[in-house]
Amino acid sequence: MIITWPERTYQSPYGVTAVDFSIGAPNLLAVGYHNGTIAIYNVQSNSNIPVLDSSESPQKHLGPVWQLQWIEQDRGAAGDDKREILVSISADGRISKWVIRKGLDCHDLMRLRRTTASSSKKGGEKEKKGEALISRQAPGMCFAFHPKDTNIYLAGTEEGHIHKCSCSYNEQYLDTYRGHKGPVYKIAWNPFCHDVFLSCSADWGIIIWQHENLKPFLSFYPTTYVVYDVAWSPKSSYIFAAANESRVEIWDLHISTLDPLIVNVANPGIKFTTVLFTKQTDCLLVGNSDGQVAVYELRNMPTALDSNRQNEGFHSCGLEYIRTVIYICASSRWRKHLESIPQGQQAERGNRFQLPNEQEISEERPVPNLPKTDSSGEESLQGEQLPTEGGRSKKYSVMSRQKLCCTEGCSMSDLSTLC
Repeated sequence: MIITWPERTYQSPYGVTAVDFSIGAPNLLAVGYHNGTIAIYNVQSNSNIPVLDSSESPQKHLGPVWQLQWIEQDRGAAGDDKREILVSISADGRISKWVIRKGLDCHDLMRLRRTTASSSKKGGEKEKKGEALISRQAPGMCFAFHPKDTNIYLAGTEEGHIHKCSCSYNEQYLDTYRGHKGPVYKIAWNPFCHDVFLSCSADWGIIIWQHENLKPFLSFYPTTYVVYDVAWSPKSSYIFAAANESRVEIWDLHISTLDPLIVNVANPGIKFTTVLFTKQTDCLLVGNSDGQVAVYELRNMPTALDSNRQNEGFHSCGLEYIRTVIYICASSRWRKHLESIPQGQQAERGNRFQLPNEQEISEERPVPNLPKTDSSGEESLQGEQLPTEGGRSKKYSVMSRQKLCCTEGCSMSDLSTLC
């Protein structure tokens, strides 16, 4: 069945900036607007009027609501009693919690404040006069609650920082991750490895972080375009998708950290804005600036059977996950390095470590074509384009706990130090 027309349309005088369905009551749809209003619709009803909204609330947001999400939190000490709350983040610098009672009751989880360069300096150094802030408020862009501990969440800001926060403290951050140089548009926890999360930014970058390490673990700068969205695959801890202005990319860290596994280039004048993996089928939903949602079928991806094989590493976590990614990064760079050296010189220099065999990891894996179904119902088979070096700057880095960087190729002793 091909859906070519929406089942229901809700008209609004304001731009819609965020939506999310309730977990406990899937008929409730929360909508965030550009004017700061939050509305909740009952999709089972034929009425186009929201059942609740914050338009008359004195605590409504004063800036665009960039993200909202229904969160299940434990109420009992044993964790068997859960309640659902609605959390929103806005350009007014507030992260707010909304509870449905007689109406929409709200209180702030956090008021985001700007951080200065002097905050990371030693106590004896004074702040320069030119570093004075015009506003102490830091516009919020996105957030992500920890998949296991819903008392902990991450918040991305317009200044490029990611703050780790607690619902128990609304005045101070637990930690701050510094790595992006532009607004952070999305944060996503790894669904299998809960100490790893992903972020993307207007600085063209995608960064993988370790929860306990405040410095980036792995950075990707494959294009010179803004990256609007990232999403982890629900079937592998190594696969994620990214949407930037020019293309959609699917990365498999178990195969390569240099080049995406699949690339789909946008049509002229169109920008990709959001991506989402489906949980029950091998499909990827992609939204674009033209108001369309495309459905891509993914082929040769890990199956449910593959995902349960721990020895294949699809769900590895902790130190095993870090070691695997570092090893793949080193082998990927070494292969790239060898490709640039004539075969005669390769024989003279010799390999400094044994590369994985083709069964273990294959860079020559064929790139599948993806049948595309757009909102008009037309299907087309698009040939995929592998990323090229020409005309676009590429920058990659990997950092371990010892702050070592792998740039071309690593010897076995280097790998031992990294791992």
